[in-house]
Amino acid sequence: MQGGVARRLWIAAALAHLALVAGLFVVFRFGPRSGWAVLLLYSPRAVFAVPALITAVFLRGWWRVLPALTAALVLGPLMGLHLHGPGPAGKLRAVTWNVWLGDGDQQAIRAALVAAVPDLVLLQAVGHGVEWVVEGPPFQGFTVLREDQYLLASRWPARRLPGPTNYGWRSWSHFAVDSPFGEVPVFVVRPHSPRGLLRGGLRRAIASDAPEMDSVERNLRRVDAASRDAGALRIVAGDFNLPEGSGIWRGVFAGMQDAFGEVGNGYGYTFPSRFPGPWMRLDRVLIGEGWRGTRAEVIGRWGSTHAGVLVEVERRGGGAAGALKRSVAPGETVSRPRAPSLEAFRGLKPAGVRHVLAVPVASARPAGPAREEAGSSPPSGRDPPRARSGARRPSSGRR
Repeated sequence: MQGGVARRLWIAAALAHLALVAGLFVVFRFGPRSGWAVLLLYSPRAVFAVPALITAVFLRGWWRVLPALTAALVLGPLMGLHLHGPGPAGKLRAVTWNVWLGDGDQQAIRAALVAAVPDLVLLQAVGHGVEWVVEGPPFQGFTVLREDQYLLASRWPARRLPGPTNYGWRSWSHFAVDSPFGEVPVFVVRPHSPRGLLRGGLRRAIASDAPEMDSVERNLRRVDAASRDAGALRIVAGDFNLPEGSGIWRGVFAGMQDAFGEVGNGYGYTFPSRFPGPWMRLDRVLIGEGWRGTRAEVIGRWGSTHAGVLVEVERRGGGAAGALKRSVAPGETVSRPRAPSLEAFRGLKPAGVRHVLAVPVASARPAGPAREEAGSSPPSGRDPPRARSGARRPSSGRR
């Protein structure tokens, strides 16, 4: 008799656990606004599979299908698993990375960028001399543009375009790259993080509303509105501060593809990159209808609090815009130098980025490789890690 009661209790527990996990999809899908729902959205989701391991031990026969199904839901769609297999090499390689004011291992960031051999480097939270990571080989001849907390380094000529006009937190910047594939509008983003929800303690966060999520959604909708008519070759990349499965993703960036979601393998987690390890995919590269993703992977888990994301794309149809003097014929590959040996950079010291006088955005069109910096104050809305003077020298070890 007691065994029958215990069996029914374990079956009820397995059913309740399955219903709870299914309920999480509903809560996340409709855009959580209460504090407890936001905490669940940003928490490590692997823990939701633990009860399934317990019930599987005590259940017998076909009833074990219940915890197995629940664990599959957690480890698969709830955690954002993507399985696409290996893909072909792309013709444009781009890296996005939140370098967190250079407060990590800058040498590791540079080593990862050198190994990636990118055509575009899109950095967020730039400060304290971290710009040196895109100086010297193999980035000689690159156009480097800095605006507020954002930096773009391009193999091809690039320029800044008008962006948001607010004087507080700048949640995105707008650039244009004159590539062999056509003009590529690039939007580098980093909206406010909702971490302020925890400032009053866990108990208060659970019981409160979450206006921080309204700020995240509002900023992403502004970027979406600005990029919507930028053309099929537009790229929106950066630290979106919004994890997988959130309902906020509905209705924004329609027609664009998440490169890792389309061609990546695994979970693609980028934050937090340090102990205990990442459990959120906050950093993404969204590509317009004119691109086709071929590869995507996470790189450089030791350089910053965020890991970087490397994507490879090719233009659909293989051609380039007719307005350019040179076109990329179908099947042609864009030549790219091989990454030099990392031994060449062991003794390299940061040289800093040369400051030049600011010019009106409309006329800021460099004729060739150039460096330009404007509005380079550290991101507002947060305290920097600690004061520094001058460019930071890379550390010899990893943390």
